[in-house]
Formats: sequence, structure tokens, C-alpha cells
Amino acid sequence: MTKQKYYVVWVGRETGVFETWENCQLQIKGFPKAVYKSFKSKHEAEKAFANSSENYIGKTLDLIEISDEEKQLIGQPVLESISVDGAWNTQTGVVEYQGVDTKSKIQIFKQGPFEDGTINIVEFLGIVHALAYCKQKNIICPIYSR
Repeated sequence: MTKQKYYVVWVGRETGVFETWENCQLQIKGFPKAVYKSFKSKHEAEKAFANSSENYIGKTLDLIEISDEEKQLIGQPVLESISVDGAWNTQTGVVEYQGVDTKSKIQIFKQGPFEDGTINIVEFLGIVHALAYCKQKNIICPIYSR
């Protein structure tokens, strides 16, 4: 089952929060220097849209701020964990991924940029890299992926 994502377009034909990738693409595809990003919740997307894209594009992973109602539904993250994420520039095909210590937000590893990749590949590689890191350090902890 695919989880609902929300897309913020700061620079495009129309700007705002879009509920489908198709609607987002209509605003950015072929638009020079479009600025956009996906978010896991509508609350997070609306908050991002109300702020500058510079606060969200190309930044290291932070814990997502969510509402108290959402926290009750999903519970609290285990802070003694690793959070990984990938990034993909849809115009150039350049990709990268990183892993951070969830509690301290300190970057553990970062790989890339690599040419001609996809978001699925680098998100998978982030998980694999985190697993290898845990094995190397002989630790057992949750790994969170966006």
C-alpha cells in the first residue's frame, strides 16, 4: 500500500501544496529552476510552504514535527536509532543519500553525488549502508527511512 505524500511547490507554474505527484508534476515539469519537495504529512507540507524552501531543500535530516494527534497514532521514535534518506534531482538524475544519528542529528555517513540514479535506489542504499554500519560497529538499533 502506497502512503499518501504531499508535495510543496515553491517555484513553478502554480505554487502551493499538492496531494498527488501528477498534480505536482504539472507545476514543475519543464519549468526552469522549479523548487519542490515531498512531505509525509499535510501538516508538515503546509508548514513548509509557509516558510522558505531554503529551510527544507538540501538540509540534513531532522525529526519531523508532527501534531499530537499524529504522535498518538504512530507513537514516539526510538531516539537510539539511525535515520536515512535519499535525494534525487529529477532534472539531472543526480542522487545522494545519508544517515544520521536520530538523537544527536549528527551525520554518520553521506554518499554521492552519483549520476543517473533514482530515488528508490538511493533510499535502498541508505538502508543497506546503515545495516553495514551497525554490523561494523556491532550495534543493534532501529533504522528509519523516509
